[in-house]
Amino acid sequence: MAADNGGHIINDNEIRVYGDKSIGMYGKGAGTKVENNGTIFLDGSRATDTNKIQSMVGVYVDEGATFVNNGDIRTADAYAGKIVNGVQKVNNNVVGLVGVAVMNGSTLKNYGNIDIDANESFGVVVRNSVIKNYGNFKNKK
Repeated sequence: MAADNGGHIINDNEIRVYGDKSIGMYGKGAGTKVENNGTIFLDGSRATDTNKIQSMVGVYVDEGATFVNNGDIRTADAYAGKIVNGVQKVNNNVVGLVGVAVMNGSTLKNYGNIDIDANESFGVVVRNSVIKNYGNFKNKK
């Protein structure tokens, strides 16, 4: 989903992001509003040795857009390492996941949950912007 130039988009259900360099919701420009009331999954299940995921973003807002999160943004699995038969497994094919990127004068108002579990990944990335957190951020790696 994408909006710019004062547009307004709302997710009330589920968005599942799969591929490398993919974005679930995108907003650009002053007056643009992006809202998540549902769940956004960053899903690396299709990643392989020859089809790695090195960049995936749940929500990206830029140039003064506002993002309001009332729902959940999370990884679909534990890509940083999970215990399988008593041994910790790491999925090296999945890195660079970002729950929310807030760039260039944009605003994040988080009332929900942002939970990212992948190596070399972040719950929120901010550049020259504002975060107002009333919910939960969790980054396991």
